[in-house]
Amino acid sequence: MIKGTKRKGHFMKKTILLVGMILCVLFSSVSGVFAVENSVEDGGDYVIYHEDGGYTIVSDIEKTVTPSLAKSMTSTVFAKRDATHYDANGNAVWVYTLRAYFDYVEGVSAECTDAMDSYDIEDSSWEFSEGEAVCSGNQAVASAVFKEKVLFVTTKTVPVTITITCDEYGNLS
Repeated sequence: MIKGTKRKGHFMKKTILLVGMILCVLFSSVSGVFAVENSVEDGGDYVIYHEDGGYTIVSDIEKTVTPSLAKSMTSTVFAKRDATHYDANGNAVWVYTLRAYFDYVEGVSAECTDAMDSYDIEDSSWEFSEGEAVCSGNQAVASAVFKEKVLFVTTKTVPVTITITCDEYGNLS
């Protein structure tokens, strides 16, 4: 009986040592915020390339206008823009979305009146860490941080910011 207990203790020490070694390897390979190597604009979409081979595509803006009844009245524009992150194998892992409303008086002024963000996780190893959407004058801005975790250890962190700006003619950029 004593010998069996010693074997269990020996097995337990080896298991703890193995788990410790795995964690050390994971911690040594943890990458912080990806550095942007390059971004390319393509027909309104643009791509941000990351050091690990992954990339984020920020889509062109989708727009819906509710015109005013009279020329001097305020019109409303609804805008939506997505940022989709892909791993090095080209698999979509998460999508972050900014939705915003703008009021404008043609040729006079434009103002962001509401901004909302949302996200969709496609790969369960990723999680939404923090984020917010705000209006600032004629601009809507959404910022978030997504993290990839392996065995409860963060291995990758990807920040993302999406902006939409409306001018006094209802044009979005």
